[in-house]
Amino acid sequence: LVLADGSTVEADAVVCATDLAVTFGTLLPEALRPRALQRILCAPQSYKTNSAFQAMFGIQGTEPTGLHSGSVLFDCAPLAVGGKTETLMAGRLYDYDDTLYPAGHYVLQVNLIQGDEDFAHWQTLAADKTAYQAEKQRLAKEICTRITAHYPQLQGRLLLLDTVTPASYARWCGAYHGSYMSFYAQKGAKA
Repeated sequence: LVLADGSTVEADAVVCATDLAVTFGTLLPEALRPRALQRILCAPQSYKTNSAFQAMFGIQGTEPTGLHSGSVLFDCAPLAVGGKTETLMAGRLYDYDDTLYPAGHYVLQVNLIQGDEDFAHWQTLAADKTAYQAEKQRLAKEICTRITAHYPQLQGRLLLLDTVTPASYARWCGAYHGSYMSFYAQKGAKA
């Protein structure tokens, strides 16, 4: 490997722990992209990407949360996110390792699935930082409202830690279409 400073590192094998868009296009020339991957990229209707708008909340206090440990899924009032409306909210309560947070505090991550269609929305919005931040704050507030409607014992206990959009994954990780997961084939897709 030739590093940015011109030095070299020898290795029997190299594992690229990056997004495919970074591996084939930044680290390696696109000409080395495997044919199967090229076919997938040329058939976006057959191979969808999967990303999300995510909001992470700290839960303050030692009182019961009402949440099941691990993953939770619940119906919610309609919420416009990206280019679609969601009526189902998925969350994950991180309460299984007390070395990850102070005693009496937990983290709840809410995940609203976004796809290829939504990526363009987030990229356009991210070009206007003020509008982008406002939309992230609006969604975080709306999510908080829906969580406390379903789990009233969390009222006044949620502290927004951060939000992540498909544009965040593209910006920070170079992720293809802001995807944090691999492609998933639609019915009848051929690779």
